[in-house]
Amino acid sequence: MTLTPESNISIILPQNATLPEQTAARELDNYLTRISGGDFIIVNEPSQISTNAIYVGATQYAKNAGIDESTLPSEEWHIKTHNDNLILIGGGTRGTLYATYHFLEDIAGVRWWTPWEEDVPAQKVLLLSNLDKHGKPAFSYRDVYMTYGSDKGRFAIRNRLDRNGDSSIGAEYGGSHNYGPPYHVHTFFKILSPEKYFSAHPDWFLGSGKTMPTANTGQLNMSNPEMRKEFLKLLREIIRKSYRDAKSKGLPAPEVFSVSQEDNHVSFIGSSADEALVKANGGAESSILLSFVNYLADGIKDEFPDVYIDTLAYFSGVKAPTSIRPRDNVIIRLCSTGIMLLPITDPHNRAFHDNVIAWSKISRNLRVWRYGISFRVPSAPLPVIANYGPDLRFLLQNHVNGIFTELQHPLTADMRDMKLWILCKLLEDPTRDTKALINEFTDGYYGAAAPKVREYLTMLNDTVQMTIQQTGLPEITMGFTGLNKFTYLTREFFVKADAIYDEAAAKVANDPVLSRRVRRARYSVDDAQLMRFPNLVNEWVQAGNTPETFTFDRAKIAARGLQTQREQIDLQLPAQQRTKAHETASLHFAKLTAGPIYIPTPAKFQNVPLRDLLIYGANDTRNYKNKAVVVSDKQAESGTATRYEIPDSEQKTPMIWGIYETRNRTNLLIDHIKPETIPGAGYHWYRMGDVTFNNNRSYVFFTWSWFIQVDLNSVFDANNPEQQYEVWANLKFEGPAFPHGSVNDKNAIYVERLALVKK
Repeated sequence: MTLTPESNISIILPQNATLPEQTAARELDNYLTRISGGDFIIVNEPSQISTNAIYVGATQYAKNAGIDESTLPSEEWHIKTHNDNLILIGGGTRGTLYATYHFLEDIAGVRWWTPWEEDVPAQKVLLLSNLDKHGKPAFSYRDVYMTYGSDKGRFAIRNRLDRNGDSSIGAEYGGSHNYGPPYHVHTFFKILSPEKYFSAHPDWFLGSGKTMPTANTGQLNMSNPEMRKEFLKLLREIIRKSYRDAKSKGLPAPEVFSVSQEDNHVSFIGSSADEALVKANGGAESSILLSFVNYLADGIKDEFPDVYIDTLAYFSGVKAPTSIRPRDNVIIRLCSTGIMLLPITDPHNRAFHDNVIAWSKISRNLRVWRYGISFRVPSAPLPVIANYGPDLRFLLQNHVNGIFTELQHPLTADMRDMKLWILCKLLEDPTRDTKALINEFTDGYYGAAAPKVREYLTMLNDTVQMTIQQTGLPEITMGFTGLNKFTYLTREFFVKADAIYDEAAAKVANDPVLSRRVRRARYSVDDAQLMRFPNLVNEWVQAGNTPETFTFDRAKIAARGLQTQREQIDLQLPAQQRTKAHETASLHFAKLTAGPIYIPTPAKFQNVPLRDLLIYGANDTRNYKNKAVVVSDKQAESGTATRYEIPDSEQKTPMIWGIYETRNRTNLLIDHIKPETIPGAGYHWYRMGDVTFNNNRSYVFFTWSWFIQVDLNSVFDANNPEQQYEVWANLKFEGPAFPHGSVNDKNAIYVERLALVKK
């Protein structure tokens, strides 16, 4: 069959077409009209049309042609020409949609680059003959957290994801492989809450002693028989209600319910019997978890034979047991660990590699939770696309059947548009060529600038490899790595990146859309450059140069970065969310550009060797909910400080400060600045004390509200784990609540700089 502007084509649906089949027909009508200019009508069987028709879904025509929808596996799709007609059909609620979107993408040339941007070719003539294509996604569960289209899951389904993070996929798009309530992860206390049960049953909980546990400090005592009975009762009630709710909304009933640990390192061991069970399973505390989850799985399978219980292999439960196996209706979701720059099969990632293999040997249903960004600095350039294909193929070969990927921060994450699009393609088919996908995306999305964007990607990868050879592997691990670990982000890197992107911008200067997309790609370079600016200038000066001759224009970079953010906010966010997002973006760039471009070492530490000194300035503070702001201050040695105006409701003195370690949820140091220890007005250096760190997951906090925080992401050295630091801060107190303060000032604390000195 041939589609032309003169074509009179019917799109034929089954007599009782489902919502997804109706959506598929509308999508065909929309895009084929735009592509060919032809006239299309949507009708239902029975129809007298015998040629030049597109049969969508479980039609009798498709069945007569040998494709019976009722026999197709869920998510399998078929595209087939038959007697000068076209058949689009698939299994389950999404298979026909997948067939439709594959046809529009693979045959008609439509591309959905992002939830907001697409390419639709005007072909005028579209020849359709001898088509016989079919397929099924390699992984049965494919979820990227999140696509953020606010489109009922349309972008997700167009790109063959079957879950959309916390956003639901509407019935018209086939629904999703959703987790039932209360949530898809960390559900122990959401189902059996300490608030309700702890006072009467403290023995049902672990980790907090006589204090009611929280999600940060406790776990369930999973071996307690009475707790197990109550949990099973609550779980059954949740499943029953979710079935009723799904039916009322015309959605598939949830297939999976999470029973998973809280997000902390608290041990699962609560008794000598637990200790014996762990010992019998090679030291794996997951044996305690599996015993509990298997009990629940056995308890629901008769009433709910199609339901799975999902649990995490994470922190205390990451190691696979040796003598206990998950039930067939249990899903293990193993959380990834290791160095993000390297594939799973690299020796540096041996621990996670071995965990995958160990769990795959005992689990019928194994999923993996992967991390696609560094949460502390999601905008930092992170070349990981080359690992997508090898990693997914390794996981598939080891019987992993589901992938959950955290790829948040859609406004700021490094080259997120390209990473999301390529990840979607490889989640469906990991055998596809990653380089070809990069070429396809860059050519289609950046137009004439595409070769320069690819040049940047090559340069970034080459820079990382050179860094590994010269100074060692950058230890960018899954989770909360700080910018200091991105050791390849040197002045030389930024010089090269700026030159490449300047050329890219010039090639599309007359196209507003392509110019915006190039700025979007460049944002990760701009933001990282601004965050590293003080260090880059210091390195420049230490090399014998003057601050005035420094290479980069901070104001120009910040203006471009803010423009990029404003464009993305207006493109991606609903109108009601834009004002706040614009304010957040403005504060971010104001903070990064406050004060002079060069700040010398504090006078107090001039005699300390630079190798023994870590300095954090106002730009390094993480100001919770923007309650504190970076301000210019002539009294400050550096010219800037972070100011927090303390409300009347909050205690002023003694002023608390400390160091909190997030992994073990504990304070490493706590100190108080009392009124009598404030020597006078203006800034003074205060010493908190000495500390030894266990990892790079700590931060300094100031005031009772903890609204001023400074991340300490580079203090721990695995080669010298006993290293101690003196902790100092240069602070100023204003207002009548503090000694030497004026009644004309608001009560406020100023944090000028933080210093850690090696002992």
